[in-house]
Amino acid sequence: PRAGKYRVWVRYVEHRRKKSPFTVQVGTASQALGEKPVLPTDDEYLLYWGLSFAWGSFDVDLKEGPIPLKL
Repeated sequence: PRAGKYRVWVRYVEHRRKKSPFTVQVGTASQALGEKPVLPTDDEYLLYWGLSFAWGSFDVDLKEGPIPLKL
């Protein structure tokens, strides 16, 4: 509800040897995620299951009031 600078955190699934690109848009700011691997190649879950959870973030300046969110 307050205007200010915020950090948007997104948790998503990263697949081994695959890209899963998607875009997160908050207000007028947007960020593409899932294009580059962020987890190490020897991550235990990636090696065993072929996928694991990863985190991405970006900063955004938001106005006061409701803000649209698009995935």
